[in-house]
Amino acid sequence: MEVNISDLTLDQFIYPRGAKSQQTISAYVEALAIGAQFPPIKIQRVFNYPSSPPFSKGGKGGFSDQTMEATIILDGIHRWSAFKEKGIKEIAAVEWKDKPIDYEKNKVALLLESAQCNTSHGDRLSSNDKKRIGRDIASTDPECKCTEDTLAEKLGVSQQTVNAWITDIRARQKTNRNSIIIKLSRLGWTQEKISEKVGLSRNRASEIVGNTSFSEIDTLLSQGHDMEYIARHYHMDLALAWALRLEGKTDQEKFKELGWGLRPWDQWNFNGCLPREIPKDSKVYPVELLREEHPKGFNWGAFHRGDERFGDDWPGRIPAQLIAHTLFYFTKPGDLVLDPMAGGGVVTDVCLLFERKCQAFDLASRDKRPEIEYHHWDPQNRTWPVTKKPDLIFFDPPYYIKKEKEYEEKANKSAPSISSYTKEDYERFLKISSCWPIKTQNQQPAWPS
Repeated sequence: MEVNISDLTLDQFIYPRGAKSQQTISAYVEALAIGAQFPPIKIQRVFNYPSSPPFSKGGKGGFSDQTMEATIILDGIHRWSAFKEKGIKEIAAVEWKDKPIDYEKNKVALLLESAQCNTSHGDRLSSNDKKRIGRDIASTDPECKCTEDTLAEKLGVSQQTVNAWITDIRARQKTNRNSIIIKLSRLGWTQEKISEKVGLSRNRASEIVGNTSFSEIDTLLSQGHDMEYIARHYHMDLALAWALRLEGKTDQEKFKELGWGLRPWDQWNFNGCLPREIPKDSKVYPVELLREEHPKGFNWGAFHRGDERFGDDWPGRIPAQLIAHTLFYFTKPGDLVLDPMAGGGVVTDVCLLFERKCQAFDLASRDKRPEIEYHHWDPQNRTWPVTKKPDLIFFDPPYYIKKEKEYEEKANKSAPSISSYTKEDYERFLKISSCWPIKTQNQQPAWPS
């Protein structure tokens, strides 16, 4: 079939070479000038394709939420470029699959097909190109769905060669995957949910939880290494490394190890947060009452600064110390905490440290935070899909319009931030969310204590 040159897309992730060869393109242009015939290029129609510039090598690079349909070139980039340069409007093409496919779900398959085509004809892929492709695919395939055998076959090399290229990547992925499994298990996830999350069987996930040892932590500490080093050593996040170190200690001992002074339940001036005078134009309620109780100045800093080891940089981030005190006074180890608006994950991190279970939800889920599940609060269906009735709900909603811009960057049109609500809708949200039903697995409503 003939297709319009202008309708075709060069996708930088799918293209298997480091760069096009202008020498080859020029040679093809000269051949076209004397009437040479070329075999058809190979293309594929896709949907769910990013409407902004395509991904770079390695699967990195941002794109908008908008997607579109596209026809991408799998084989024949030099021929297509020569036809463009010659001013030819159409080119012969064959389709890999006869129906459009989902781009996001088939990126690796598309790259492998493109690579295999370029190992058998035209400008053959160099060894460096093949190695880069193998490492790119391995890096974007943490579940190891693309085996070394498949890579070797598609790239035209031995399995031993592929192993040498990607052994370090697979080792990091395996360690990181095990850390995720252990983290989710400590937060109270069922083996079934964990296995679905990481793509392993329940039995294998259970084996990893039961058999993985981190006995070297004390040895590394005695050698003078800090917790950041230990987290990097085990390819895990810092909160999990600290949780493993603190395991078995009492809550009071954990406060001491973390460098947090344990304060009386009615005093929220956390150590490390310097007091300062209340701004005269402060709109925080109730300013008058706080002025009476703290005539020398209330510690607003305690609510704006905290231990940056835990939780991500996030709009409205609250101190880990505040959460730790809340858990200490109102829960016990093993209790389930619900964080319905998890944001940067500081609540899940502190629950991990203090051996509380935690279910966390947010409209901005991301790979870095596998414990935070996607959920968009719907005023017409005011439920949260928790597995059991929580012992504590840590409710920290967006601060109305105070952080509207920052929250909007985390949301999208189909799931807008609560900060975008009108004042009336926001007040309604606060009113009804203080007594919402919690949906359990058997669909029976339970009510927070």
